Amino acid sequence: MPRRRSPRALAQALGRLETRLQPDTPVARVQSTWSGLHDAWAAVVGEYVAQRARPERLRAGVLTVACTEAVVADTLALEAEDVLRRLNETLGEDPITRLRCVVSAAPR
Repeated sequence: MPRRRSPRALAQALGRLETRLQPDTPVARVQSTWSGLHDAWAAVVGEYVAQRARPERLRAGVLTVACTEAVVADTLALEAEDVLRRLNETLGEDPITRLRCVVSAAPR
């Protein structure tokens, strides 16, 4: 009789699936929540800001970030140069040239 494997956490399976299915684009790497870095965005801005601000799209070098609070959007805008430098270093490339912060009800 074959041995039955013990149950595994659903998050592990979903993480591997997401890694295989996500497109290989800079914004996908920024948004990734299951990556080995645990999310390039959270690694750069910290958990507090990452819970309140979410990268939404990257077009022509402009990363649009949806923020739940105006104070978070203002803080990111003030620290944009440093955030962009660290984010581009983390991603290993320089596709992001500007940060655009908008206030919305809740980041997706």
